[in-house]
Amino acid sequence: MPFIITEVYAFIATGADGEEGIPAFLAPNGTMMPLVCADKARVQSLWAVAQTLARVSGKKIKLVRFHQMELLSADVLSSDKPPLGD
Repeated sequence: MPFIITEVYAFIATGADGEEGIPAFLAPNGTMMPLVCADKARVQSLWAVAQTLARVSGKKIKLVRFHQMELLSADVLSSDKPPLGD
């Protein structure tokens, strides 16, 4: 059975000014990997990375789960612009 994404977990860093962002780390293959995932096993594997980034950066990092989905486009090739309603 294929893996279907029903929720997304994200580690969110908060700076001293209150600005939030998704932290990332450099994977061994040289790819920047944002701390975003779609299953609990990956959350477990990223936990130590998030803790290290929090210690090194001095920023507070929280874990959030997004679990309500609104489909905005079923095929990104179907339009030149994202359907954001702007």
